Amino acid sequence: MEGGDFLELSGDARDENPLDNDYLSNKHHQGDWKFIPLVTKELELNCSIDVLFLRPDRPVDVVWGGDIDSRIKTLIDSLKVPDVNDGYNEIKPDSSDPRLFCLLEDDNLVTELRIRTDQLLEPLSSNEEKTGTFLVITVDISPYNATWSNVGFS
Repeated sequence: MEGGDFLELSGDARDENPLDNDYLSNKHHQGDWKFIPLVTKELELNCSIDVLFLRPDRPVDVVWGGDIDSRIKTLIDSLKVPDVNDGYNEIKPDSSDPRLFCLLEDDNLVTELRIRTDQLLEPLSSNEEKTGTFLVITVDISPYNATWSNVGFS
């Protein structure tokens, strides 16, 4: 290589780039859908999630307003690539772009989860239900093993 030349990947090395959208979408497709997760096992990343539940009623009522465990499980499931039996094979994308970006390849990549509850101080309109929830979600991503592929997450 001479000054100013750049290393160019060829063949399999280029096709298996864990940061490439095409590589990820081909690896995580269901029917016509192509899922592109940010946090993958291949990138060796930790994912920490902090959730603030805001509800119109008292913070202590969040637990009684519905099973908090199932709410958290539903939230985490919504952030990951769907399972094969979640029905995406039967649904066709509305647009010409079938890509859906997700936070997680798998929910076991969440290494830290913090849940807090508080009262939503905004008044409800007459047609809003008192069971509504407003979430503030903060995500921190960092490598657990530094590689050239995940150096941008350091």
